[in-house]
Amino acid sequence: MKDDHVFFWKSIRKFEALDAGTSQVNWPYQTSAGIFYSTTAMDGLVIFRYGHGNIYALNTENGDLEWKVTTGAAVLGSPIIEGDSVHIGGSDGKFRALSASIGEVNWEFEGLQRVVVSKPLLSEGFVIFGAWDKNLYALDQNTGLLKWAWNNGSPNRIYSTVMYIPVTDNGIVSIVAPDRYPTALDIHSGKELWRSNEATVRESFGIS
Repeated sequence: MKDDHVFFWKSIRKFEALDAGTSQVNWPYQTSAGIFYSTTAMDGLVIFRYGHGNIYALNTENGDLEWKVTTGAAVLGSPIIEGDSVHIGGSDGKFRALSASIGEVNWEFEGLQRVVVSKPLLSEGFVIFGAWDKNLYALDQNTGLLKWAWNNGSPNRIYSTVMYIPVTDNGIVSIVAPDRYPTALDIHSGKELWRSNEATVRESFGIS
């Protein structure tokens, strides 16, 4: 919900904005494929993506297309906005930071071996996210340079770092690792602080 609108998508190739007070459809936006992924909004813009490889920014008042970025593959990662930057992972081996206002690419990190489908964490100048290559990545938020990558050595991709959203508190990143162990890492170095085998859990949010 943003700017008195409730935004939602339909698998019938339509993205709509409803009036938050009356539930009336203020505007629809037609897409070329069904939309199944989360959106994010900032003042005046709502940003979404879908499986055909495009990232869209629409005007929240009238649904006009403000910009579109085309990638090399399906965009499955959820976007997150801070300031004028949209951070989002793709399926083409890249993680991107885009200008929220005009859609220009601020930087790209090209070191991914598998897709990103989760929502990244922004904290203390880092962008932190998991990918299907079994790694948890920390990039410099301003430049996209790799600061560290963590992998617990689990051979199992199904229970991957891709499936959780890391959280942080007081310089500690909390996750559930691919082997289902709650794990804490130092946000600045990626050093493993502790791992608990007291209870194993499926893909999950971290706990801060």
